Amino acid sequence: MKRFAIPAGVVLAVVMLTTGASAQPPPTPRFAVIHLTFNHNKTLFPADCLGTVTLETIPSQNNDPVTWLIRNGNAENDDDVCMGIDRSQVSLHFKDDVMGVAVHKVLTATQIMHKGKMVWAIQGTVDKGIMKGNYRYQVFYKNMAAGPDPEVDVACDSCGGGGH
Repeated sequence: MKRFAIPAGVVLAVVMLTTGASAQPPPTPRFAVIHLTFNHNKTLFPADCLGTVTLETIPSQNNDPVTWLIRNGNAENDDDVCMGIDRSQVSLHFKDDVMGVAVHKVLTATQIMHKGKMVWAIQGTVDKGIMKGNYRYQVFYKNMAAGPDPEVDVACDSCGGGGH
């Protein structure tokens, strides 16, 4: 039986052609943090917890994955933790289809592995066909408005640190 040597480059090219892989690296995930704190005054936002996103504007490009990590408290101390919080009840409600959620425009929390441990987070991907501009969303807790509306800025030219 004769043996044939196949150059590694040929094998890689065949694998890339048959799997549809491209030379483009995957987009760099964008991260933000939702800090949930106790709501002392439910006049403006009715939820038990307030949700504040660390980045008022998330710079991004089309097809960028975005992850919002969910934390309880203000990160400095435990004075404002939201007691009895259920992180699975945190959601983001989008005013349009920026995250490709055309039907419901809502992303909900799930558990993910992050830096070696399980955490609660909300994940989405900027729609690959969304137009350049600012897209508003709002944090909800137990289906009630829980904070002001930050933005996802798509194809931002001057956001600093955003896009690729």
